[in-house]
Amino acid sequence: MLFLDSELNRLTHELTGLWRQYEELEGEIEDLQGDLETAERRANSVESQIKSIKEKLLAEKLSAINKFTDDPFTNDFIRASYFAHKGEERHKFQYINITDTELQATDTHRLIIIKCPHIPDELKNTQIKWDVRENFKDHIKTDVDFPDAYSVLPSKEWAKLFPQVKPENFYSIFNPKALKDYNAGEVVCVKIAFNGIDIGINKEYLDTALMVMGGEFDLYVRGKLEALTLENKDTTVLLLPIRQAE
Repeated sequence: MLFLDSELNRLTHELTGLWRQYEELEGEIEDLQGDLETAERRANSVESQIKSIKEKLLAEKLSAINKFTDDPFTNDFIRASYFAHKGEERHKFQYINITDTELQATDTHRLIIIKCPHIPDELKNTQIKWDVRENFKDHIKTDVDFPDAYSVLPSKEWAKLFPQVKPENFYSIFNPKALKDYNAGEVVCVKIAFNGIDIGINKEYLDTALMVMGGEFDLYVRGKLEALTLENKDTTVLLLPIRQAE
């Protein structure tokens, strides 16, 4: 009996101590949770500010360098450069692929092919990073594994053709139905109606495509989740739809 009373007292005392320790730890955890949430909010805020500054710097850089010149090759290179990847990753998509007769660029969401009769001989069959604007021969690469642009161009066989579309009346003809914001404003999606089919397109990409086409072009539409093709005598543009646009 005395042993059991002693054991009960010992365990009761130990339990009291454990509960006291538990409450102290719980308090520390609550404090740490608050600190964690504060740090997380601050990190998200700083990350957002960094992203905003990077975007502004890129916009300023683009504004400074995308000034058309008297040189037709440079002008075509600038048009192609809009379609190259501007981030720090996906290295090979930061380059314009220069063939004997064409300039090609893609960021994997859009593609442009420009027939260019003004390519200097020393630049043929090379790759040059998108932000070069002068002294091109000093920036030549020949080892960039640029993908085969024509391998991703879809067939026109089953596409619906809208001929002689003009950039200035594109929106009035195809009636943008709604604007949606995805990923905290990173992507603005415009839903365009093509004969009853609504296709979601990144508006910035669409506006850029209309800009580089310049004049009339043929538009090929294949379906809600199929690529759009814009094509005129010297320029072909491929735009992938936004799949989550409902």
